[in-house]
Amino acid sequence: MTVVAEPFTFASDGTTLAGTVSRPDQAPPSGAVLLLSGSGPQDRDETIAGHEPFAVLAAALAERGWLVLRWDDRGVDASGGDYLAANAEQLGRDVLAALTELETTYGALPMCLAGHSQGALIAADVAAQWADRVAGVALLAGMATPGREGLLQQHLEVCRAEGLPEVVTESLLQFKHTAFDALSAAQADIDAGVDVASRLTELRRALLSLWLDGQDVETLDADTRAQTEAAVDDLLEWEWRYLIEVQPAVRLSQLQCPVFAVFGGRDVQVAAAANETALRRALADGPGVVSAIHVLTNYNHLFQVDNSDDALPYEALGTPFAAPVPDLLAQWLDKTIA
Repeated sequence: MTVVAEPFTFASDGTTLAGTVSRPDQAPPSGAVLLLSGSGPQDRDETIAGHEPFAVLAAALAERGWLVLRWDDRGVDASGGDYLAANAEQLGRDVLAALTELETTYGALPMCLAGHSQGALIAADVAAQWADRVAGVALLAGMATPGREGLLQQHLEVCRAEGLPEVVTESLLQFKHTAFDALSAAQADIDAGVDVASRLTELRRALLSLWLDGQDVETLDADTRAQTEAAVDDLLEWEWRYLIEVQPAVRLSQLQCPVFAVFGGRDVQVAAAANETALRRALADGPGVVSAIHVLTNYNHLFQVDNSDDALPYEALGTPFAAPVPDLLAQWLDKTIA
């Protein structure tokens, strides 16, 4: 099937976001799929380590008869705004704005949200809040365990994959426990109305002291100081506080539309076993939606095939969203959403 790729823009809360629609050229699409990217400011292709996961997935689904929208996050490439000044609620409103503009431009189509990693959390949130607008949700390596639990599990998986000694792993784990406590306390204060800027300044001082075990940052050489401050400043971004506090099961149990989920057995960011179990439990607590859940043994977080003894970096592996992921998703879409 011939695929057309065309530019697409939409406005969300006064900000123009830009992306690409991929669609079949010769026939009306079966429906629309909106691709929601993972954490951090991402371009429309979710480019990482030389790969373009969303470009691959969009082309595969469009070739199977679906209209697919992907867009640059706020402040990335052709999109306006500032991702780091946003929050999860803002990303959800961006998705809703995209849905509205798609309906205006291409007519009434069944709309499915396909979220990768953090994007799966946003997809579930939007689908639960606006059930009448969403025909289905696809969770691609999406977290279902409580956020803090998932991040700590991610830490253990990454340390094991890197072969770190147990004593180092435990030391880093303790740091994360203490840092997460500080982040949670700061978010509670912000939610209670404390001035955000002053609270984050205070949090930065506390995290620097924790990171350096009380050593004054001014005593470090220039390079070490820059690296340390960059690492701490990363922890100040809103996504850390969001992910630590998020309870995915709340929204997952509220879903009323069909759910597709796929996990990679070699994923060190979203552990397959724990999250599959949590997802099944959450859906069972809900209104009884139809679900299709898959665990692919030798696939990583980008759904690249990894048959090595040690988990290899993304840049060393082949195409993301490798077969059978697009086939499984397309089959589910054709059967359940079209």
